[in-house]
Amino acid sequence: TASGGGGVGGAFFQLCAGEDGIEQGEEVSISYGPWPNDPFFLYFGFVPGANPNDAVVLFQDAGEVAACAARLGLFSKAKTAITAAGVAAGAAGAAEA
Repeated sequence: TASGGGGVGGAFFQLCAGEDGIEQGEEVSISYGPWPNDPFFLYFGFVPGANPNDAVVLFQDAGEVAACAARLGLFSKAKTAITAAGVAAGAAGAAEA
């Protein structure tokens, strides 16, 4: 067993070889866990390819969605209030149009 210092319980990672151990020259791999790409880039300096846990935040709240939709003309600004309640009403009005 090997550990690196500084993280939870004094370790950033823990390597357990199991009962059989590791043969000299045998490949050893680690898992960084199910993280999106941002922490990989910030903390480790790389981004894994084809990361199934990656995500992108496009809008912080429903108001931003409504404002963007209105700017793009997806539904009229008159039907869209920049509130969570207004978004539902504006979207319903757009569906009827």
